[in-house]
Amino acid sequence: MRSLNSKTNEVEGVLYDSFILRCNVNDRYGRFGAGIDIGNGGVITDFLGKQCSLNGDKKSIEESLKILKCDMAIG
Repeated sequence: MRSLNSKTNEVEGVLYDSFILRCNVNDRYGRFGAGIDIGNGGVITDFLGKQCSLNGDKKSIEESLKILKCDMAIG
């Protein structure tokens, strides 16, 4: 993990030692978001033809992280 912002519920890390990955959960709607920062406000959210779920439940987030090949347990 590179950074954690508890005000925006966002975590940032380095994916595959190359890409800045940001994940967050929207407080208002409880939606999960994940994307690779490409600079100048651009974000890649389509990963080899698959998109992460917008659902904020534990199972959906874990499935989304599997798409990114970030297999990890969520406490």
